[in-house]
Amino acid sequence: QSDSDVDLGSSSVRWKDAYTDTLTTGAVTATGTISCGVISSSISDHTNLALISTNADATAGPRIELLRNSASPADSDVCGEISFQAKNDADEYVEIIDIKASIADVTDGTEDGLLKIRTMRGGTLRESLSIYDYQTVFNGESQDIDFRIDSSGFGTHNFFLQASNGYIGIQTDTPEHPLQLNANVASVYAMKIFHDGNNVNRYGLKIQCGADDGDQVFAAFEDGDGNSHGSIQGSSG
Repeated sequence: QSDSDVDLGSSSVRWKDAYTDTLTTGAVTATGTISCGVISSSISDHTNLALISTNADATAGPRIELLRNSASPADSDVCGEISFQAKNDADEYVEIIDIKASIADVTDGTEDGLLKIRTMRGGTLRESLSIYDYQTVFNGESQDIDFRIDSSGFGTHNFFLQASNGYIGIQTDTPEHPLQLNANVASVYAMKIFHDGNNVNRYGLKIQCGADDGDQVFAAFEDGDGNSHGSIQGSSG
């Protein structure tokens, strides 16, 4: 150590409490609990906080624990929150992303958890993802935000939910119908409906459409250029 270093305590003599206004550089090593207010740094491209575990065993480490140690726990208590903030062009601090965990049910033996992620959209934090004990909800505030799943085989928009009208596209980002499949794979069918079981009560496909009285078009057939090649129609009344 250098002449300017100062040891606080030793293996036999320890400090009970230590306070400092500013820690400009270096590291704090502790085996107990450290309580602090704000960790601030003006150094660019610099890690402000690093948690390092030197354990050689297979147990978890380092570990962050957010504990809501309430004397009167109740359903929907918020257990912890992580807030990502930045300044806007008006020099105001704005919360950009918010991650919040709650205990939905505090009943011993049947506890339930809830995790919500909110994202700033148009100046308002909106619910992007909510993970309940019974369901996972995307876009819980019904914003005009599309949902898509990509794949290595097709690329983008392997599954696509168009938020503006609720249409679903498979291998297309411009569905024109409530459910649209656009395939381009040689020597295979675009879709197969399989309902086997070697039993007479396994049905294939049911189409219900049209008016109660009058004509119905159950299926229309077109070639690759969109030219009509017939249809299956019915009439009732």
